[in-house]
Amino acid sequence: MNELLQRAMGDADAQYEIGLFHYNEGEFADAIKWWVRAGEQNHAESCYNLSRCYFGGQGVTQDKNIAFSWLNKAADFGSYDAQNLLGDAYSVGDFVAQNYEKAFELYKKAAAGGDMNCLNSLANCYYNGLGTDKDYDEAFNYYSKAAADNHIDAQFYLGECHYKGFGTVENEEVAFFWYKQAADGGHAHAQNTVGLYYLNGINIEKDHEQAISYLTKSAKQGFAEAQNNLGVCFIQGNGTEQDYERGIEWLMRATHQDDEAAQSNLAYCYHNGYGVELSYEEAFRLYSLSAKKQYATSERALGDYYREGYINDIDYITAMYWYVLAAQHGDDKAITLIETALTQHEEWYID
Repeated sequence: MNELLQRAMGDADAQYEIGLFHYNEGEFADAIKWWVRAGEQNHAESCYNLSRCYFGGQGVTQDKNIAFSWLNKAADFGSYDAQNLLGDAYSVGDFVAQNYEKAFELYKKAAAGGDMNCLNSLANCYYNGLGTDKDYDEAFNYYSKAAADNHIDAQFYLGECHYKGFGTVENEEVAFFWYKQAADGGHAHAQNTVGLYYLNGINIEKDHEQAISYLTKSAKQGFAEAQNNLGVCFIQGNGTEQDYERGIEWLMRATHQDDEAAQSNLAYCYHNGYGVELSYEEAFRLYSLSAKKQYATSERALGDYYREGYINDIDYITAMYWYVLAAQHGDDKAITLIETALTQHEEWYID
């Protein structure tokens, strides 16, 4: 330690090491002093660690402005971690005006270090066309590198690339492999996807036990789509014993997250009295919330409500309005209703 102290009189690397020693001992204030010395000599990792301390209030009074200043310096001096974190800030507009182009440039610099988080961030830019043109080949390339290092987000999106043929040939078997890798690593979206594969037997044998297991893992992480899917399984008795109470519980959790499919399914339960007291009013309210997000099933259901007059006077014109919207959004039943009404001159619809 004495030799290190002697070196540290003007050696930024030694100052960084001493700061790291104090930090690991929980002596944050002493760590700050040494890292400031090194940071003033443009030592990138010292600047980055100082930014973390100021962000978290370790050894100093929390000050996000000072933290951001050190983060900028760290990125300028070549810290890949700082470049990635600063890229995140520009991507979401945290402390700075949102700037995808700036975020992309920072991610590109950071990815040169090979860190899986940086590689995944850069892949996301190419995949979504953020700060650069969409380039699925490049996205696939960087997702592959990050996925090989067990980055679960990258594994999930590599599955998406194989499923959709983005940057590679469509291959559902390979897609499932990567979805499952991500799911087993704890990725909520991937767990939901794998659950649906097992539930519906998509290129694999149906396995209801596995399906419910993966859907439950995802739902417990708060993934709304999985909560909806799990709720429907319990309501229908699909893959598990029918249990209205548990089904309603999961649908309500997803509905509280404003999930349009769950709102529609919960509305259906209220309309029929499945697990809840029958209430056309509550069903109509939930269908309306879902329809605002252009969920076709709910749009068609509103058409039914106006055509049948469940809670209001019968209104065929408004019914047709909702059927047309549902049809435009791909609902086959709505298309059939419209075609039948127009071709057979059904009395409920007056042309």
